[in-house]
Amino acid sequence: YISSLAAMDVATRVHRLQRKLEEAVGGTIDTSKALRCLKELDKIDMTIDLLQTTGIGKSVNNVRKLDANVARVARTLVKKWQTIVKAVAKTGSSRAVETKRKSTVGA
Repeated sequence: YISSLAAMDVATRVHRLQRKLEEAVGGTIDTSKALRCLKELDKIDMTIDLLQTTGIGKSVNNVRKLDANVARVARTLVKKWQTIVKAVAKTGSSRAVETKRKSTVGA
């Protein structure tokens, strides 16, 4: 029960960051806000379930077409998540795949 509550909290956090990211790139691009959102998303231990239920991968992929700095960070994050998806597909397990704790997004 506790782990399902924790998962809901993480999903809520991902949705909140997704909304902020979409606000940051809608209309006039707020590069610093977009980068903050991407860096926060990078800190989350992403799972296949989170990627599927939130659709965050699509949102992050969409911002790759905008500002060059945002695009670079978004591309790195998408690659990280693709690695998770490939690892799960390879093992056939739907459990979260352990990823390096080290942040992949530059400071």
